[in-house]
Amino acid sequence: MSYRVTMLDSNWNLICDLLESEIWVDKMTRAIFIEFVVANMNVNIFTQVKIVLETPIYGGKHDNGSFGF
Repeated sequence: MSYRVTMLDSNWNLICDLLESEIWVDKMTRAIFIEFVVANMNVNIFTQVKIVLETPIYGGKHDNGSFGF
């Protein structure tokens, strides 16, 4: 099962607090994907950013990030 939240509002702190209070992330959560786009209008470049936070079933933590133009 997966859940998705679109965070278009500049009030993302409240959204994160709501997700925490409704227990969207718990001991059974295996991965969190964070994706967003950064725009540099001075040179007209858009960059896609993807951050993955993963907890394997055997324990430990893994992180991974990628940037694309």
